[in-house]
Amino acid sequence: MNVTRQNNCPPVQDTNIPDYIYEPLYGILGLYIAVVLALKLGKILYRSQWMAKLLHNNPVIAEIETDLGSPRSSGGDSVTLLRYSTSAQSTPPNQNIPNEMLRTRVQSLDVLRGVAICLMIFVNYGGGKYALLEHAAWNGMTLADFVFPWFVWIMGVSLTFSLCSKLRSGSSRAHLFLSVLRRSLILIAMGLVLSNWKHKDVFTIRYMGVLQRLGLAYFFVGSVETFLMRIQPIFTYDPHGLLYHARDLIESWPQWLFTLVTITVHTGITFYLPLPGGCPKGYLGPGGWAEHGAYENCTGGAAGVIDRIVLGKEHMYHNARLAQVYGPNVAPFDPEGLLGTLTTIVLMYLGVYAGRVMLCYQKTEARIIRWVVSAAIFGLVGGLL
Repeated sequence: MNVTRQNNCPPVQDTNIPDYIYEPLYGILGLYIAVVLALKLGKILYRSQWMAKLLHNNPVIAEIETDLGSPRSSGGDSVTLLRYSTSAQSTPPNQNIPNEMLRTRVQSLDVLRGVAICLMIFVNYGGGKYALLEHAAWNGMTLADFVFPWFVWIMGVSLTFSLCSKLRSGSSRAHLFLSVLRRSLILIAMGLVLSNWKHKDVFTIRYMGVLQRLGLAYFFVGSVETFLMRIQPIFTYDPHGLLYHARDLIESWPQWLFTLVTITVHTGITFYLPLPGGCPKGYLGPGGWAEHGAYENCTGGAAGVIDRIVLGKEHMYHNARLAQVYGPNVAPFDPEGLLGTLTTIVLMYLGVYAGRVMLCYQKTEARIIRWVVSAAIFGLVGGLL
């Protein structure tokens, strides 16, 4: 836009016609809806009696399917296998479980993992320059900001199923701890390589990163679950009692205590740690030009101070976009810093809890009720914080 200040103050002139940047997204959404409707309509037509007469279905095959069931209806068996392999009370420890039962996967979790990977590819390659597919510079949340939390939560759910099946198959807790440690170290090592493959100076490498944070969170949550997860219930529950409907919480109260301590430590440090340079306690802003430069050197508050002291400014992530929006004098800030690892641990344990609900309750209705209630509670607590 071209604005010229003169005595008569002429109207603002557009130098370029604005692009309708969301038009392709609307087109894709419309195409998707059209394809879905066409597929549903096609299924209805294909299963209709008119189409059956048109295609002259073989009556012998139809009779066999009526007597034995259609081969496509084998989903019930897979559900049975899933319940058998995930039920916390159905299989005693050290009992041999058929391999096909242990290998049963939770398809909904695989779908979410695929969606997260697909969205991650779009985000990492620019997302077509759509604001919706770019990370927020500081405050706010876009669709791109969901990718990392999704991965953390998925790791927590998968961790529950993996450890539970290994414990039932007779693996020792010491062996499982070494497995958790090995995977954590591999994630951290891969993260260091991917974060610094362009660096030529070893004295300025970035210590933290996405995979490093995933590795640290996996180590703490995996270690706690390895030594505290129960294979068998503490006591027999009365199906008609109140304890029966809260057995997922009773079985994991030590883990919940660890999680509450973790989030309490993070909240206490974030809001009550004295900050240098005249920065107020509990400051969470980007510093720089924000708030008319009142807190120029306070970028990130307590999280930024801890990272700059422990990691060092030269070993932190230098966000060019942050400097572009809030000025060149903003202090270095690492979005995957040390203090934020505590909230990643809590988020991963929420995934562990979601998986434990599936272990403790076999009926879909019971699982959904607990997921919805817990989501509402956590949402209210998050809003208050």
